[in-house]
This record gives sequence, C-alpha cells and structure tokens, in this order.
Amino acid sequence: MIVAFCGHSKLEYDEKTEKKLLSVLIDLAKTNPLVLYCGGYGKFDLLAKQCGKRLKKLFPETKVIFVTPYISEVYLKNKYAGEYDEVLYPEIENVPKKYAIVKRNQYMVRQSDFVIAYVALKFGGAYEMLNYANKLGKKYINLAEQ
Repeated sequence: MIVAFCGHSKLEYDEKTEKKLLSVLIDLAKTNPLVLYCGGYGKFDLLAKQCGKRLKKLFPETKVIFVTPYISEVYLKNKYAGEYDEVLYPEIENVPKKYAIVKRNQYMVRQSDFVIAYVALKFGGAYEMLNYANKLGKKYINLAEQ
C-alpha cells in the first residue's frame, strides 16, 4: 500500500500529532506492507520521515521513499543523503521548475492508496494537495481534524 503525506511545512507539530501519525501508520501496516511517499520539505515531511523510520523497526518491510521534484545531482545529494530507502523522480522533467512541486504532489496523490494529511489552514500547497486527493476520491485522514 502506498501512503502519501501532505502537511504544512512551517507549522510546529507536537508529540500528540506524532503519536497520532504513528498510530495510523501502525494500523495500516498491520494489514499491508507500506511504501511511504515523502516530499522532503518542511516540518510535516520531517515528521513523516521520522515516523516512517520508527515504523520500519516494527515492520521492516516498510519503505520510506523521497519523491523528488527535481533531478539535479547536487540537489539529490543534499536532500537525499542516505535518509530514505529510495529516491523516486516522477516524469515531470518538462514542467517549469516553479510548478515542479505541485506536479510532484499530484503524482504522489495519484499513485497513493491512502493520504495522511495535517491540513489546518485553508491555503497553501498542503491544502491544494488534500483537495486534489479528495477530488480523485482517495482515502485520507486529516490529523488536524482528529
């Protein structure tokens, strides 16, 4: 099962949010091996990666994948740096650079079976990504509403 994450990059996330996120991941991993698609930006993506690494200790078949919006070797060395099991670059090379993150987010949603969000604000990339998931009928949970 592919799980994508979307959340605000600059909000502070507390221990309660981390526990909720890990609990959702554990529940999903009990019935399906998980592939976690992380965006690698901001505080929610960092929290998702950390929870993914903790999940791997309980469910070693879990994969934590960085879905990159850019293919630059320098960028990947700085972003990836051995923090993920894999790096995935969706076929968005013809997209202007300023739209690459939006297109990468849409790719993540299209590929996912489930989206875990923390969307508390009604604007920004996380808000748009969650709306896109809803439009496509993807199953999701918004931890900001829990």
